[in-house]
Amino acid sequence: MHQRRLIGRGSRKKPAGGYALIPVLRIAMAWWAYARRLIRLADLRAYFACHELIARRCTLAPGRVTNFAPGELCALTGLPEKRVRDALRRLERAGLVRFDASAIHFAASPDALPVEDLSGFWALFEAIPNRTRLVPVPRRILRLIAGGASRALIATILGHTLRCLYYWPNEGLNASGTCKSSWIAATFGISLRAAKAARQQLIELGWLCPVDVPQWARNRYGQRFEINLDWDRLDGTDTGRGGEAESRTFGGAGQGDPISAPPRAAIVPVSAPPESDKEPLRESKNQKPASGGPAGFFQSQQEGKNPPTLRPPVLRNVVPEDLRDTGRLLELHRQAQGKGLVGSSEHDRLRFVAAAEHARVIGTRNPCGLFVRLVKSKLFHYLTQDDEDAANARLKRHFYGDPRKPGPKLFRSAVPERAEPRTLSDDAQIVRAVRAALARAGYRGDPFYALKREKPEWTRVRWERALAECEGRMGPVQR
Repeated sequence: MHQRRLIGRGSRKKPAGGYALIPVLRIAMAWWAYARRLIRLADLRAYFACHELIARRCTLAPGRVTNFAPGELCALTGLPEKRVRDALRRLERAGLVRFDASAIHFAASPDALPVEDLSGFWALFEAIPNRTRLVPVPRRILRLIAGGASRALIATILGHTLRCLYYWPNEGLNASGTCKSSWIAATFGISLRAAKAARQQLIELGWLCPVDVPQWARNRYGQRFEINLDWDRLDGTDTGRGGEAESRTFGGAGQGDPISAPPRAAIVPVSAPPESDKEPLRESKNQKPASGGPAGFFQSQQEGKNPPTLRPPVLRNVVPEDLRDTGRLLELHRQAQGKGLVGSSEHDRLRFVAAAEHARVIGTRNPCGLFVRLVKSKLFHYLTQDDEDAANARLKRHFYGDPRKPGPKLFRSAVPERAEPRTLSDDAQIVRAVRAALARAGYRGDPFYALKREKPEWTRVRWERALAECEGRMGPVQR
């Protein structure tokens, strides 16, 4: 009981966007049916999309009748209606789901599976710790699974949700735990290399935040992670207003082409280093550690007189920065329009940006190649509703700015307040610099996680104390 109270100390009631409570048994049944080829990958995505449909109706008013339609699954999975209906039929034959217009029924026991020998399923189920519970899967990551995630990415997401997400009815939701890539590979039957690549993708997306732990603990229990409960798929993209960018064009002067957004501040931490080096003594790779204080965290701002510049975007050579920067993406849209690949309407522009969002989030091995394939082959029917919503938000912020930023105060006090000069500690200066840089870049999530990805030694308690000092609610932090 004491340990449980400690686990829930930093918990929250729910993540941003809500969550769906899914039994561990149900997750294991779906993956084992896929591993036994009772269902296909598209069917597995449709299975988790059905949980999203249930979560959408959790607050339905009493007396209202629910109505489920395959068209909703089409918007979540990006599949045509014929393939969705085929997926639902295969799920029903496998005994996992019964889809009706009035209700969706999930199998509650592995006996519903049309297999006599269930020894493989029980081996998978026994490998999962704390398996008699409900897993609070965030709905945003649930929609990412349904929207076209690969086999390795789905397995990695499920593995980290099983090991790092816990829900206590009286204490809320805890999003911290340890997980080994080797455990994911052995439990879900994927290669260790694919599990590590999918984990790195989730770290770069900002959903997984590594926590600094001693090496002995990492070797025994695995890397500790905190799942970003404020995660949004627009994190890591440049959503600044295009009109505030530098007055330069990609296509030459005087052409009136869309201008690029300014280079982003170094708020997105560099990728985590590989876990091992096959030949560590082949060459010297000495790196200078970042110094304490804001100068060490925002290196580009302090060095910043000559920030690194990228080459102009070219459609025949798309780079990852083109998918993140809305200004560069619009220049690629102008080039694609000149080649007749897309039209000139706003709808075509929205689908172009949605294709970049789909490739940026879903693409595991080669997101740039996936984006080019979607555009040149006009495979826009694979885009989901989440892709279009994210693209619409990116375009609005690029042209009109961030609507969440507060405007100027209309009424000010007649007597100006006297600002008392005070000296901030190093932690408070870091917090102030982090919040300012993230606000300029339009970051939507919790600033604590952006700092923790760069400085894993920071804790939530240390952040709250420095934040209170920065806002003038307490004196300097005593360390």
